[in-house]
Amino acid sequence: MYDVYMNAKTSQIIRKPQKVSREIKIRWTPELVEEGFTPISTFFLDHYAQVGLTAQEFTLVAHLMRFKWDERHPFPSFEILATRTGCSYSAVRGHARSLENKGLLRRVRRKDRVEFDLHPLFEKLEELRRELKAA
Repeated sequence: MYDVYMNAKTSQIIRKPQKVSREIKIRWTPELVEEGFTPISTFFLDHYAQVGLTAQEFTLVAHLMRFKWDERHPFPSFEILATRTGCSYSAVRGHARSLENKGLLRRVRRKDRVEFDLHPLFEKLEELRRELKAA
């Protein structure tokens, strides 16, 4: 996109690139991001199936990322995850178990909660990225 205007002295037409806002509220709407947003890696969006995730497992990981605010493991309850994903409690547990069996998730049991360690998934995605770059 360009702004087009004419130089008054020379009558020359000048095209100047418009400044584009990449703010999340512009990309969605201010109302839709009022409660926040969740950053999801573009590489993850494009390659989740290549590392073995189903669409349901992808959805679970996306919801886990909603609760990952820093380097610590997210720890939403299975009840919250079931509500947010629209799946049953047992389906969410099954998706988490499947990710564990695939070596893409570790559940860390604490005294009062279960934490979800996503580092195995991150490592697998990074490995795939390196392989694709080398090819």
